[in-house]
Amino acid sequence: MIPKPLLAPFLLALFSAPAIAQESPQAWLSRLNTVVSRPIEAKQSMTRDANGTTFITETSFLIADKNHFRVSTSQKIEGRDEQGEPVTSVVELLNVADGSWLWMQVTDPVSGQGQVRRVELKEMAGRAKAAGSNFTAMHPAAFILELCELVEFESVSLEKDRVILKADFSEDAKSKLIGGFRGGVPRTLTLVLDRQTAFPVHFTVDSYHKVLVDCTFTDIIFVDPKKIDEKEFVFKVPDGLSFNQPVLPPQRKAKTPNK
Repeated sequence: MIPKPLLAPFLLALFSAPAIAQESPQAWLSRLNTVVSRPIEAKQSMTRDANGTTFITETSFLIADKNHFRVSTSQKIEGRDEQGEPVTSVVELLNVADGSWLWMQVTDPVSGQGQVRRVELKEMAGRAKAAGSNFTAMHPAAFILELCELVEFESVSLEKDRVILKADFSEDAKSKLIGGFRGGVPRTLTLVLDRQTAFPVHFTVDSYHKVLVDCTFTDIIFVDPKKIDEKEFVFKVPDGLSFNQPVLPPQRKAKTPNK
């Protein structure tokens, strides 16, 4: 879940307090939380270990707001077949939100064929709310903030142009995350922020014996939404690609307690 919006008094205290206040982990995480709503362009390189299979992804982001974004990803998957021979495949993904719909295009690494699906953004937002979470654009900072909710940062290391925060995952968090981090039990989160903007530039998730996730952000630009070409958020199904609009299962209604 993405942290809830900060209370106005806390924001006022943050910006009126002396500079030393920004040396606390909470102050830096508060600044990181504000980054999620800022329109950006950025690139991400991430390597993830999953029990002998390595996922290497290269992603480009263009995000105007939570309903208008374009995110393209190339993911290389390196593993071994049943005979123990090395196997490599590549999956190309494109997600475009046009204000009403989220379009998802994926190219099959074996056949080279692609398919397109679309889901209403308001449907996704409604389901996220029913599940007790916030629907957000595929912003680079969003996943990191979710991880930050599962740790308690105790100190901050300040360098010339970056800020380093490090913390251990709680035992409860480890049990929740072990399914997502199949390469091992997540033990520590190390987060590096740009000291001027508080935008994440690097983070790692380590287990007890190896690095599970290593992610770097580059070419970060905070953009003026008025200067973004609206055509970037227009999606047209390419010729030769199959298209379907999946029928989502009915939402479960929350149970009302008996009076």
